[in-house]
Amino acid sequence: MPPDFGLNVLIDMLTRRFLRIKVLQELYAYSSETAEDYAAAEKTLLQDIHKVYDLYIYQLSYILELIDFVSKRIEEARNKFYPTYEDLNPNTKFIENQVLQQLSENRSYKRHRDRLKINWADQQDIVRKTYFRLRDSEAYKNYMESGKRSFNEDKDFLVNMVREVILQDELLQNFYEEKYVNWANDFDGTILMLEKTFRNFKKEDDEYAPLPQLYTAPYDENNRNEDEEFVKKLFRNVVFNSKELDEMVSQHITNWDFERVALMDVILIKMAISEFLKFETIPIKVTMNEYIEIAKVFSTPKSSIFINGMLDKLLSELKEAGKVKKVGRGLINN
Repeated sequence: MPPDFGLNVLIDMLTRRFLRIKVLQELYAYSSETAEDYAAAEKTLLQDIHKVYDLYIYQLSYILELIDFVSKRIEEARNKFYPTYEDLNPNTKFIENQVLQQLSENRSYKRHRDRLKINWADQQDIVRKTYFRLRDSEAYKNYMESGKRSFNEDKDFLVNMVREVILQDELLQNFYEEKYVNWANDFDGTILMLEKTFRNFKKEDDEYAPLPQLYTAPYDENNRNEDEEFVKKLFRNVVFNSKELDEMVSQHITNWDFERVALMDVILIKMAISEFLKFETIPIKVTMNEYIEIAKVFSTPKSSIFINGMLDKLLSELKEAGKVKKVGRGLINN
């Protein structure tokens, strides 16, 4: 069975670590397939990355759907034949959250929502159950009973809400997985994206304030993005030089056969070697740290130690052969 990629990986929108993980996922799938179709694999990789942003928009939409759900409950309570004092004087702090009011009017958000044709009408059972969990959460109780109202408090509450309620919502996760299978892997990551979004809202923002973009790097005048180019270059270098990289790895394996090394470990090592050789502006220390940390999450308990040792040996050999060329002062050793 393929490894479980649905683990909590800290990301800040689509950082390089997140992109490396996406390349790793696709390389693993590509290496496991009998029919090798490189073009289709690269297309799937890029589509999968873009789909993460779609999930992020769905997550924003779902939180606004909770506002609509609560608003309707308040209105229904007010219209009872015999409403109570609480029915007629509800606490409207949640539905008047200033950050969510801004989000609901944000033109960038509405454009993406309309593009995806998001509609929660058929998922009201999930919405209702999420609301009940929200209502019973400490984050919600503390927020609603604080006796204060401020923009910063509204932001802090939303961050706590997505951690305490949305992140733990299995029904919502199952719904997303049914819509797009890889969203199960990306659910935790979008929670971090939501946190960043809410923290970055400013009281003075208007409807034209931009949402965070898909990639951290901006697009240039030729509509090229440095992060997207990084993804394609890394994937292509590992695929097109796979046999040569396999030989480099196998030459430094002792005590067991190359075939017995975990496929995940081999791919991580090959990705790191590719960065040593083909990415002149990425410091060696960054590459080493990134793949060792990724191995701790996605491979076996001892993989990070094994990969660290292998990369040390391979790097020494590549340096001695003069094959590691970095642009910029100190990048060879940093």
